[in-house]
Amino acid sequence: MVNVVAAPMGIDFPFQATLEFPRITLHNMFLLTEAFDFFEVMGATGTEPGRRRDLYVDVLEVKPTSMTIRIVPTRAMPYAEMAKEFEDLVAGIGRRFKLQIAVTDIQWSIDQPGIASDLRGRLHKVK
Repeated sequence: MVNVVAAPMGIDFPFQATLEFPRITLHNMFLLTEAFDFFEVMGATGTEPGRRRDLYVDVLEVKPTSMTIRIVPTRAMPYAEMAKEFEDLVAGIGRRFKLQIAVTDIQWSIDQPGIASDLRGRLHKVK
């Protein structure tokens, strides 16, 4: 008998995240918006074109001390991998702007709450 190791499971649920940071100017609100919005094209440093990222980002709202963004995974990922990608994104843009950015809220976008992920067709084995 052979021991079969199950492939890790991944999800592709989009989510919204609230980010908080020290007060920035109106001009920097636009620059920070641009950095997050163009992440999937240019990377966290803004100098890495040509490689698609695993998370697509849209800025929904920006204020002098906070921002709300929507993240859409481009493929199914285990939660831990998605967390690392997101942490790298936030930390990278924070370093770029010399800004301490804290993720204070995550809201998952679940289209059919109360139904198991595998029955929704949103749970996938990943390699």
